[in-house]
Amino acid sequence: FVEMPALVKELSDGEMIELSIVENLQREDLNPLDEALGYDQLVKQLGLTQEEVAQRVGRSRPHVANMLRLLQLPQSLQELVSRETIYQYIHA
Repeated sequence: FVEMPALVKELSDGEMIELSIVENLQREDLNPLDEALGYDQLVKQLGLTQEEVAQRVGRSRPHVANMLRLLQLPQSLQELVSRETIYQYIHA
């Protein structure tokens, strides 16, 4: 057995959800639509504002707002964005 230091902390359900979502949002291989869905979860499940989401994930509020707008696109365009086929043109 190898000993390994660990920090154990009691978290509320909301804190666990936030920690899980923020951790997933920090992955480098996340596509734009998944990023938008993560922000949307923070807004809907935790009742955060776009500004609060931005602060928690280290992004600007306009970036969060723009990502959330992707969720308003028709499903066919969302699929293209999730494959990053057209994201470079939208983001420009």
